[in-house]
Amino acid sequence: ARYYPVTPSLPGLVARIKPLVMTPEKDSLIYAIVKGIEYVTMECPYSTRASSQELKNAIFYLEEKRPGTRFSMFNTYIKMIYPLIREAYYRKEISKKCRKCGEPTNAEICLFCRVKDRISAKREG
Repeated sequence: ARYYPVTPSLPGLVARIKPLVMTPEKDSLIYAIVKGIEYVTMECPYSTRASSQELKNAIFYLEEKRPGTRFSMFNTYIKMIYPLIREAYYRKEISKKCRKCGEPTNAEICLFCRVKDRISAKREG
């Protein structure tokens, strides 16, 4: 559900609206350059180890050979696959709450609290 233009809210979670979800990354970059908007060029240091990177590379390869493939795949996702995921998403309830802050999570301790703990540990010693 995270790649849909609007992610519905759930108890304890806010809805997310992504107005640029259909805008190609290249177009966003050109806009930023033309408008003089600063942007980050550094890639995530963990992205090379992510299995999703292989899929991303395959999709970019297909797009290079057959322009429009990425848009077509995304459109298919929005029209055909997302409605199936959405049903499950609406039924899904976050069964756990973070042991530290009480926010919804799928883990014992939410990612925010884990990162916060790591930063605190580094500062202390």
